[in-house]
Amino acid sequence: EEFGATVYLPDYRLAPEHRHPAATDDCLAVYRALIEDGCDPRRLSVMGDSAGGNLSLVTLLRIREEGLPLPACATLLSPGADLTFSGDSYRRNAARDPFVPMSALYQVVEQYVDADNAAHPHASPMLGDFTGLPPLKILVGSTEVLLDSSIAIAQSCRRIGVSVDLEVWEQMPHVFPLFGFLPEAKVAMQDMRDFFNEHTGLACSATGD
Repeated sequence: EEFGATVYLPDYRLAPEHRHPAATDDCLAVYRALIEDGCDPRRLSVMGDSAGGNLSLVTLLRIREEGLPLPACATLLSPGADLTFSGDSYRRNAARDPFVPMSALYQVVEQYVDADNAAHPHASPMLGDFTGLPPLKILVGSTEVLLDSSIAIAQSCRRIGVSVDLEVWEQMPHVFPLFGFLPEAKVAMQDMRDFFNEHTGLACSATGD
């Protein structure tokens, strides 16, 4: 309703029963099916928050690698894009992030991907090559442990000329735009709608969550 669009939610397989790359395989399959069903990629947007932000960015990389037409744009909310935890915010914000404890992150990653594969761009898309990707919008809070991975994604995009709009919101928690009772969330949601409308013109969207 917020976007006036048709939303498709991939029913992807979950870890630990189905480890990486099962979830990304399923997200790619959903996107491929949309294209084969005649959905215009110029009116498609990929969106995802947290782990879904990871899957969304990996799906974009895999769409490009498979030679499929890319969507018009993508929006990522606090994407968990670095499963190697290389950014300083994983330590700097460990005591400031009210929602994402590092102990839980370590356990989740262990259940999701083998240690030898954690640095692969299909697991940690922050480490991938974003050449040719569509415009990205990234929203993240300043106190999140995931902050630096969002910043690194934006920096990588800018170096190679990929359009990216990074919004770092002061003192906002993990995936805050989804908390409709927050005034900041209402503003962020309007920003997301404007970005979506600019690039797609109100159409169907594929969402990873």
